[in-house]
Amino acid sequence: MEIDIIDFTSEQFSNLSNDQLSDVKTAQLKKNRLERELARQKRALKAKMLKNRTIRSEQYSLLMQELVKRYEMEIESVRDGLLFYLRYTVKPSVAAPYLVDYTLDMEKRLEIVWGYYKNAYSNAIKRYNAFIEDKAAPAYLGEFYAALKDNLYYEAYGTNT
Repeated sequence: MEIDIIDFTSEQFSNLSNDQLSDVKTAQLKKNRLERELARQKRALKAKMLKNRTIRSEQYSLLMQELVKRYEMEIESVRDGLLFYLRYTVKPSVAAPYLVDYTLDMEKRLEIVWGYYKNAYSNAIKRYNAFIEDKAAPAYLGEFYAALKDNLYYEAYGTNT
């Protein structure tokens, strides 16, 4: 099963407990069900509009947009619930060289970690290597971990490698 409800790396998934993985699976299955239901609803709307000969009307576009928006909101709700759960249950058992405060929002956590590595390592390659050795960052940063890791990689090695 492809997991796309959240953007975690393989390393982050491997650090989750069985209960946490079960909740990820449940959220992913719910997302998949919602996507299938959306596709069914879209087909039903299209069939109805074809039957009424109103498929080319603006009403069709508006109804389709409303349908998609409703399902996107439901999926986002499932995603937010999962991230909230993971944010407060995934805690590293190792010390970190920066402030680890789980009451902070994810943007502030990212700012703290990024600031630490930016100030502690002037060499981009050393900064990247130190970051990937950090055992606390994947749990602490959640979905932001992969983005920061990619950013540090491209800063260190450029896009031509």
